[in-house]
Amino acid sequence: MKKLVLFIVTGSLFTGCAAVPDHWQGAGGHPVRRSLAPGVRELSAGDTAASVKALKRASEGKAVSGVTDEVLFRLALLSLKPNREMLVSRQGRHFLKRLKKEYPSSPWTAQAAQLSDLIKLVDELYLQNKEVTAAKESLSKEVEVLKHNIQQSKNLDMELEKSR
Repeated sequence: MKKLVLFIVTGSLFTGCAAVPDHWQGAGGHPVRRSLAPGVRELSAGDTAASVKALKRASEGKAVSGVTDEVLFRLALLSLKPNREMLVSRQGRHFLKRLKKEYPSSPWTAQAAQLSDLIKLVDELYLQNKEVTAAKESLSKEVEVLKHNIQQSKNLDMELEKSR
């Protein structure tokens, strides 16, 4: 047992920290891993703005598979806020596209694919709703014109009846 410990210590002296896996490095691990943890903590505490800041810092650093893809997925979810022009924000779409492009085989990308499909469906329904609303307004105007024409016809009929 002592020989095994001595071998590991000696080996780590010659190889440095590079031979130690990230999950053994604890809080002193890779900078992206360190910036993911505060983002998740802030989100758990309910501070979405601070979480987004920490996650954005993590997404801008050096890409690390298994971490940056999770960061992008979380940012996409936090950025899907609707606005007047779009039901899903451009920033949310950007993070989803970036995730798909940079990490095509990630499990986070697989989850994002279903979300992207839902977003496409929402976009289609939003466009259909706009078309139906426009058609409804057009038909309402046409109905008003027809009502006016019917009223004029009735008035003409009444005048003809009176003149007979």
